This record gives sequence, C-alpha cells and structure tokens, in this order.
Amino acid sequence: MTDVFLDIDGQPNESLSIISERLEARSLSGKFQEFTKKYFDLIKVDNRTNILELGGGTGIIGRNFIEYKNFSGKYTVSDLSAELLKYGKQKAKRQNLDKVLNFKQIDAMANEISNKNYYDIVIMHTLISHVPDPKIVLTNAIKHIKKSGKIIIFDADYETLLMSSGDKKLDDIVNNAIKKGCVAQPKVMREIPKIAKGLDLNLINYQANLLFEAGEADFFYGMGKALSTAVVKSKQLDEIIAKEWISKLEKSIQRQTFFGMCPYITYIYEV
Repeated sequence: MTDVFLDIDGQPNESLSIISERLEARSLSGKFQEFTKKYFDLIKVDNRTNILELGGGTGIIGRNFIEYKNFSGKYTVSDLSAELLKYGKQKAKRQNLDKVLNFKQIDAMANEISNKNYYDIVIMHTLISHVPDPKIVLTNAIKHIKKSGKIIIFDADYETLLMSSGDKKLDDIVNNAIKKGCVAQPKVMREIPKIAKGLDLNLINYQANLLFEAGEADFFYGMGKALSTAVVKSKQLDEIIAKEWISKLEKSIQRQTFFGMCPYITYIYEV
C-alpha cells in the first residue's frame, strides 16, 4: 500500500480537498491544538528568528505559531505539494500574515538543498511518519540549520493508533488500511532517538501526550472519516467496508461506547 500523503498532487481532486480540510480541521481541534501549543512553549524566538517548516502543507501550524507566539520574524512553510502551498498562500494573504509567512516548494528528500545553514529552527510537524527514509529527511534538516540551531519533530506513534466502533473485525480492517495507506512510517517515533544519535544531534527536550477519547469522538470521528475516505479514493480500501465502519462509528458515538487513542511525541534537538 502507498501513503497518500507522499503524492498529494497525484490524488483525485476530491481526495486533495479531503486532505486539505483534514489538515486544517485537525490543527484547530481542542486536544491536538493543545499538544501543539505545548511544544510551541518550548521554542524561544525573537523578531530575528528565521524558521523553516518542512512538510508544512497548508501552513496551518505556521499560522497558529505566529498567532500564539505573536511572532514577527520569518516563517517559511515548505511542502512537496504545489496545491497545498497554493491553498496556504491564499489563506495567509486573507489573514494578513503574508509579511511573516511565506511558502516554498521543497522536497524534504532531495539530494541537493538550497539555503544551507540559513535557518535558526526547522520544524517537522507530522512529516517524518510520511517519508520513505526518515534519516535522509533529518540529514537535510541539519543542512538547512545554523550551528546551534534547533530541530523540532512532532509526530505520532501511529502503530498504536486505535479507533474502535465496537466491531472488532471492521475496526481491524479499517485501522490497518489507514495505517498502511496514510502512514509510511507508523513506528518511526520509536526510532528517532537512534537515528538522531547517529547524526550527532543533541537531544535537549521531549514531550509525550496521549490523545484519548471515550464515548464522544470529536477528533477521531473527523480523522476516521477523512482518512478512510482518502484510502478508498486511492483504491486501498473497499468503499462498502468504509461506509459500514463509519456508520458503526457513528452509532458507537451515539451510544457513548466509542474508544480512540493515539500518542503524540515531540523531540527537540540541537545541531
């Protein structure tokens, strides 16, 4: 199976819309936004700080960062997807953030990079779980950064992700399809400390947060519906199975029997 996030522009228009909306909605969700702000609190910036976000998609994390930190330095959102960057640029302009927030198409896996030793901070927010080779991406992040700069990696241990409708057979099928079709590296956050050590990075801080919902499912309902639809559109899950699972998910929420969990981890490294 193929991670749909690896070739977003190659997805059907409907899938592109689903992915864009999911990236935006997820980052405005209460608990998820809370986790994001927790790692924002660990980042020290001033009006001269130059930040690069690799795999920043629509720029929602950049917009949140600027607002939360009252940031007036430079924040560059990069992504492989021209469509997500276009969406993000329009959004930033509407919110009058285009003087602080700019957008650049960058392949985080590229052999050659521009702007070497240019940025003070590189952020990878839910990027590392979607790339074919995390070591190459982390190596490139180091190249972008100035001496004593910081690399922030925020992602989930998707191997642990569980959304339970109560139908074990259906839950197994759909949860596995989502992990295989939407996450190239479901266990990567367990491997980051070893990869980073091999690249002589210095771990200076870390955090862990458990996103958990029982009965209600504000975050996981949106996640389950969007990602199961995305893997259906990429022909990695049967539509009838996905619809049946969503229906059972909705019933479990109505009955207050839903269960969902996923741990999110932040690592902060110094170059």
